[in-house]
Amino acid sequence: MKFSTKLFLSVFIVALVAIPALVAGVFYSAKMLVEQNLVRNELTTARVTMDRIDRALYKLKQDILLVADEESTERWTQELLERKMSFTGPWDFLRIINKQGEILASTSHQEIGQQVFLNPEDKLAFEAALRGETYHSDFVVSSVTRKQTVIFSTPVSGNQDDGEKKDSAWAVAIGYCSWPAILQLLDEVDPKTRVSLINQEGVVIGKRSYEKDKILTQNLIGVPVIKKVLNNPKIDSAHGTYRLSGDPGKMLGIFVLQRGFLNYKDNGWGLLIEIKASEVFEPVTQMARQIAFFSLLAIVLLAAILGMVGKKLTRPIEELTRTSQLIAKGDLTQIAKITTKDEVGAMAEAFNLMVVYLTERTEDLANQKERLMVTLRSIADAVITTDVAGHVTLINQAAQEVTGWTQEEAMGRILTDIFRIVHEETHEPCENPVDKVLRTGIVVGLANHTVLVSKDGKEKIITNSGAPIRDAKGRTMGVVLVFRDMTEHYQLERMMFQSEKMAALGQLAAGLAHEINNPLTVISGFAQSILKRLSNENELMRMPLENIEREALRCRQLVQDLLGFSRLDKTERRLVDLNEVITASLSILQVQAKAKEIEFETKLQADLPQVQAYRNQIQQVLINLSNNAIDAMSSGGKITLRTLISKRNDKPIAEIQVEDNGDGIPEEIRSKIFEPFFTTKPAGKGTGLGLSLVHDIVTNKHGGEILVESQVGKGTLFRVFLPIS
Repeated sequence: MKFSTKLFLSVFIVALVAIPALVAGVFYSAKMLVEQNLVRNELTTARVTMDRIDRALYKLKQDILLVADEESTERWTQELLERKMSFTGPWDFLRIINKQGEILASTSHQEIGQQVFLNPEDKLAFEAALRGETYHSDFVVSSVTRKQTVIFSTPVSGNQDDGEKKDSAWAVAIGYCSWPAILQLLDEVDPKTRVSLINQEGVVIGKRSYEKDKILTQNLIGVPVIKKVLNNPKIDSAHGTYRLSGDPGKMLGIFVLQRGFLNYKDNGWGLLIEIKASEVFEPVTQMARQIAFFSLLAIVLLAAILGMVGKKLTRPIEELTRTSQLIAKGDLTQIAKITTKDEVGAMAEAFNLMVVYLTERTEDLANQKERLMVTLRSIADAVITTDVAGHVTLINQAAQEVTGWTQEEAMGRILTDIFRIVHEETHEPCENPVDKVLRTGIVVGLANHTVLVSKDGKEKIITNSGAPIRDAKGRTMGVVLVFRDMTEHYQLERMMFQSEKMAALGQLAAGLAHEINNPLTVISGFAQSILKRLSNENELMRMPLENIEREALRCRQLVQDLLGFSRLDKTERRLVDLNEVITASLSILQVQAKAKEIEFETKLQADLPQVQAYRNQIQQVLINLSNNAIDAMSSGGKITLRTLISKRNDKPIAEIQVEDNGDGIPEEIRSKIFEPFFTTKPAGKGTGLGLSLVHDIVTNKHGGEILVESQVGKGTLFRVFLPIS
């Protein structure tokens, strides 16, 4: 992500979080302030309204006292009662009743002089006045006025007819005031609010005139603010928001309990003022919307400004980043094109100088590496370097050819993966030279008879030395191995040794053959002569003589084999068709092979070139190799004779293969099979000169090469290579 993008996102996110948080803070602060002001105002309104209701009730209480204030019963006339009713009130109905329940005066003319019938509400008022109390009822439906009414009563205690003043009441004044006269006070409260007058049981006893149908039909004892005040005698007011069933939304309610006025304190009524919360907080909500709109507009403007400013500020940094990435990919021709004169410009100038220095150093290192690689490629010896962990860091062309691993395959691998060395004879793993160098810190060499197993499994005799690679402070940084493929060198040495040994043996055999040949001729001649003279019946003498003749002939054959090492074929070399020689040899070998249930198979290349060779000697090679194959298969098998064109040292060469599926040659004796007189056959079964003679014919007399490949239990393959004419 670009720096400018990060800067933009950082500031944008901060603004996106901070501005809504600020708007929310302003909104809730304003909401709380509005709510506090509204509650304060409505509490004042509720207290004033309740005070006015209390005052109205108190006035009616005083008015009933004025009605009852008359010293003489003679003065109680209907006219007097009506006059008093006109300057007190508002009364719906007035009565003066004596102790006996007779109506002395009434605003209803028909009941004067009659005995009054008192319902329960009237009876409570009548009895209270007789006890000398000034009484007012709760909100009731009067049986007299048939209206929602408050009943007032007080004793009439003036002088009786005899003029004597008495303390006890002789009559009772009862006034009925209809409720609408009092409820007019509720209509004067803010019309936006919902007003309810509540008694101590939570029953609605007063509403606005247009809601009078809810009076005595609704109970609000469950409203939280009412419950809070009624359940706690220490408080007389409470406010809060809530939602009742049937309400369109949340309501803000303010409830004030009656405190009373002067001695008017015992109703326990309360006034509930409610207003829609949405209407209360609408200005605040509208203000919050406006603030949010302008805040969003400010965020958009801020984002645009940040985008432009950030792009301008970060353009040099982006250019520096782009140049750094190209240089990191190897393009050292890049420079940072920054012309500003600030700190970024100074950093870009220093960066460009660093690139110039880095380019020069890189070129120097590349030249040094090229010289090193040219040197390593020019060295005939194989070279491998490793780090201190044993991972390959360099392998030259010669090492790639010897190990069979390319540089791409070898780089970074553990040395033992590509440089696997074993003992030539035991094939036991040899110690890793890198470990030895790192352990001793000195130059080390490989022990004799060390063989390198290449990637394709071929074994190569090598000489090796390893040395530590040290830095300027003498610390070991890795190991360098230098080795050489000595396989051909050792093969040549062995061939020279074999040739010298065969030459010496030939000279010895020539001398011995002439010395032994004459006595053998005499012995065999006399044995044959005596056998001819003996009769067939003389078996006692005949058997020893036959044994003498047989052994003398075997010794003579041995002498002939020895002479083969010492004398040259007197015929000259001529062009020989190897396929024809093989076909001719098969006629000699078939008889012996069939006796042992051995089958011959030939795979001869049709266009095989002729070779300069001694035909009889090449036939001798084929017969000797085939006889060895026959002897190696005691229970039958197959011998395959092949001819083909191969390559040795990048030159075409004729190849003869003799392959069997016999017992195979153990690895420990494989290097000795071409030595004279070496044989694994039982005594009397072989002379040990067959393969020696083959080796001599191929290598010394024809300048060729013979190799053997064998696996115990699977068979043996002899490969004879002869130069093409």
